[in-house]
Amino acid sequence: MEKNTLVRNFSRYAHLYDSHAQVQNYTASLLLQEIKDFEVNKILEIGCGTGNFTLLLKNRFEHAQIKAIDISAEMVKIAKEKLLGRKIEFVVTDARYLELSESFNLITSNACLHWFSNPQEVLSGYKKLLRRRGAVSFSLFGPRTFWELKESLNRISKASILSSGGFLDKEGISQIMRNNFSEVKIKETVFTQTHVSLKELFYKIKYTGVRGNGLNGKITFTPGFIERLEKCYLDKFKEIKATYQVFICQGKS
Repeated sequence: MEKNTLVRNFSRYAHLYDSHAQVQNYTASLLLQEIKDFEVNKILEIGCGTGNFTLLLKNRFEHAQIKAIDISAEMVKIAKEKLLGRKIEFVVTDARYLELSESFNLITSNACLHWFSNPQEVLSGYKKLLRRRGAVSFSLFGPRTFWELKESLNRISKASILSSGGFLDKEGISQIMRNNFSEVKIKETVFTQTHVSLKELFYKIKYTGVRGNGLNGKITFTPGFIERLEKCYLDKFKEIKATYQVFICQGKS
């Protein structure tokens, strides 16, 4: 995904993120469940956003040092305020090109790595930052995320393709993990959320930044177009529902 678009999407609505981030909070809880207890005294969190997963990590690993990074200064500002006094180091930087001299027991990320265009290279870099017996553990969305919206859009405009359609599938992420780690675990979870209207779904996508680059194709979302799209959605699925495909991944050397 293009960097400037990513920063703009997440920064513009950072103040509204928490009120629409139920899905991201849920995936954070799933991810934490899969981080089995082992000696963790130094954590690197990738894409900390407004600090919701950071808080879960701090509560779970109370005495661990945490370095939490995000590309959005606005997101980090909110995270700092939320976790004031919890002794967490926040850094605004691009997680794709980290240059750190320190090492970590745990490198983790919630609902972030699907935005990286070079996950093989990124994970190889993170592996070099791991201490002996350390682990990389993260959640990311798969390509079936928002498939109902994609299908409805395609029935109206063949040029419309959601960014989520380009996310790695299970086979793709498995191959990248096996290329980097000798011990790999991947768990897939699929769930749906129902919305009262298409507009409500659009707000959730917009305010949590998960629209990515938006839609590939020249589409003007006029009231008439949205009305047609919602009718198409309801004709096909009987309700405005959105599927989320989530992979919980862990790698150890």
